[in-house]
Amino acid sequence: MKLSGISSLPVTLKLSEDTRVVYQTIGKLAGLNVLFDPDYTSRPLNIELKGVTLQEALDLVAVESKTFWKPMTGNTVFVAADNPAKRKELEENVIKIFYLSNLTAPAELQDLANTLRTILEVNRVQQVASQQAIVIFGARIWMNSMAGLSMSERQIPFICGTCQGQLRTGNLAKHLRPCRSQVPR
Repeated sequence: MKLSGISSLPVTLKLSEDTRVVYQTIGKLAGLNVLFDPDYTSRPLNIELKGVTLQEALDLVAVESKTFWKPMTGNTVFVAADNPAKRKELEENVIKIFYLSNLTAPAELQDLANTLRTILEVNRVQQVASQQAIVIFGARIWMNSMAGLSMSERQIPFICGTCQGQLRTGNLAKHLRPCRSQVPR
């Protein structure tokens, strides 16, 4: 979900209030509804923002207040305490299947799965040898972040399960990036 139809004017404010009031003030300036997790505990915050975007303002308040926010609709965000349990509860998880081709040995599939577990810091990477596939279960943010990874010493071509397009580069991002038709909107 992406925010839309909200003010694009730069946010400038200086506040010494509790975090709930800071989030609500930013929301009013931008035409945004702000909802809070029932377990959320507000705390005092001194913040000064000068000419930042809405996203930057929300991100800065989140960092300073040890919270995180996520869009719920085009004009509504949800705020919660930033801790592993709450992230796990609220993050959107997706499953992606990546079909590999031209593997020369079963160990290559295992090596790729181990590399992904290490690089992505997720344990939910499963190999399906009979299908020459890797299945990754994780937060949507991790799936989107794979575009910046590279593994130039390995060249394992794969075929996208959706478009059947074959990719042949040493760039891990191209091995893992699903075709546009797979990306949830």
